Amino acid sequence: ELDVSNPHHLFMIMLKTITMMLGELDYERSYFEHPNDQHFNITNLIILLLFAIIMPILLMNLLVGLAIGDLMQIQQNARLKRLATQVQLH
Repeated sequence: ELDVSNPHHLFMIMLKTITMMLGELDYERSYFEHPNDQHFNITNLIILLLFAIIMPILLMNLLVGLAIGDLMQIQQNARLKRLATQVQLH
């Protein structure tokens, strides 16, 4: 049985720290208020931890990909403008 109030349990400390970095998902109330009502309590916590780790990484990768796509378009436009300027100067 995992105890939220026990600060010496490494898994609970890591889970609490990661959820606090994400803006506090209030997992304690959701997962520990009525422990008898839930099935697969450990599995739920593992899925929550994986979600809390993987989703920010995926979102950052998507944002980086979007920025790189925009930069390629900007470079193409700059190349065309440079060529147009060179043609006007000659």
